[in-house]
Amino acid sequence: MAGFGDWFGDSGDTWFTAIQKFATQANQWLEDAFSASDVNESWWAAVVGTPSNPGMLNTWMVVLAPILVMMVFLQVVLSVWRGSGLGVARAAAGAFLGVPATYVMVWFAEMASKASDEAAGFIIKQGGDQNASVFMRIFGIKVTDGKLTGLQENYFMWDGVMQKEGGWALLVPMLLMGVIWFLSIILAFVMSLRALGIIILASLAGWAVMSMSLEVTKSWFGSWMKIMVGLLMAKPLAAGLIVLSSTVFNYAQSGMQFAAGVAGLVLAIAMPFVAVQLVSFTAVSSIGGTDRALGQSMSAPARGISQGARGLSRLRR
Repeated sequence: MAGFGDWFGDSGDTWFTAIQKFATQANQWLEDAFSASDVNESWWAAVVGTPSNPGMLNTWMVVLAPILVMMVFLQVVLSVWRGSGLGVARAAAGAFLGVPATYVMVWFAEMASKASDEAAGFIIKQGGDQNASVFMRIFGIKVTDGKLTGLQENYFMWDGVMQKEGGWALLVPMLLMGVIWFLSIILAFVMSLRALGIIILASLAGWAVMSMSLEVTKSWFGSWMKIMVGLLMAKPLAAGLIVLSSTVFNYAQSGMQFAAGVAGLVLAIAMPFVAVQLVSFTAVSSIGGTDRALGQSMSAPARGISQGARGLSRLRR
């Protein structure tokens, strides 16, 4: 029976097999990160329901119906107390449009999710080369039809791999390939988390839309939109980073560009979180500005009448 030391004295076939296994599995994880994470009809069935399942959206709507009534009532009371006709209009709009607007918003989210997945798939396809995968090329590795078929010769860390050198010569390449394999799993997990986040947000659309009925909770809608739009943008942006980094394989002049490929993968992993922060969708601020503008315009006639009455009283004196 061969010992641990004998494995390090291997001719190189064992090392190459391990490196190839890491490379092909990492490539598969990266492919699944952008294909298996598509938010398809089976995901949306959990939200909108099926003949045998009401769906979380419909379940939440039953719960939210009395809450909507309470929010509308509070908005009317606050508006009457402040003498705000615009506030009463907000309450009326929430009462009549809250439920249908929720379903419309979920439909838009579903269509936007499909467009996001298709855009990401198109970007990845543009970076491919027939049967060669675009993903592993960012590390100077060529995987064709599930096999390790080439390495970027300018990347010094891959020296001796294709020649199947034995002993300790392939220890560092195997460790580096293990790092790529680990990062690919993280990316697949993050993209699956993104898909689940879109579904969860869609099921909670009722909270976001109905919060517009009450002035003190209208910021919930802006937060919901910010996260939703960020998650929808994340996948195409991550795909673009992968394809952009893959050009390193064709134009690399030194092994240092391997680090750029790793950085590209790390940025792709962080993209869902970065995109949410980058989104500058400030619907609530815009609505707040509109409220103030409309409030001022509606109160302008009242101020004019009041000033006119004071002017007349002075003339009488």
